[in-house]
Amino acid sequence: MNFFASWCIPCRSEHPELQEFVGRHPDGDAVLVGVAMSNTRADVEAFFDELGGDWPVLVEGTTGIIIDFGVTAPPTTVLVAPSGVVAQEFIGEVTADELDDTIDALVAAAESAEQPT
Repeated sequence: MNFFASWCIPCRSEHPELQEFVGRHPDGDAVLVGVAMSNTRADVEAFFDELGGDWPVLVEGTTGIIIDFGVTAPPTTVLVAPSGVVAQEFIGEVTADELDDTIDALVAAAESAEQPT
């Protein structure tokens, strides 16, 4: 989940990295969901019209999600495991490589934990 705002300069800077990340996972093995902070639907539409991207974005009613995840400022990206457990949090800009490297490390750790000793 990527918490962002259209007025946030670092969010605009990291946006191409998020596009790269989404492009690397066309089969859905990793899914990005945006969560807009302090934005209207028109703000978010203008942001994506200008910068591109086509992942799902939550715009309305996001205050509870923001509070539940303890996000205080954009950009913040939270990796959530398929089980629903928060696996990693990135405060500030994140790169596609950082996301992929972290996911790979988490998957490898989970697989090694499943191996009999």
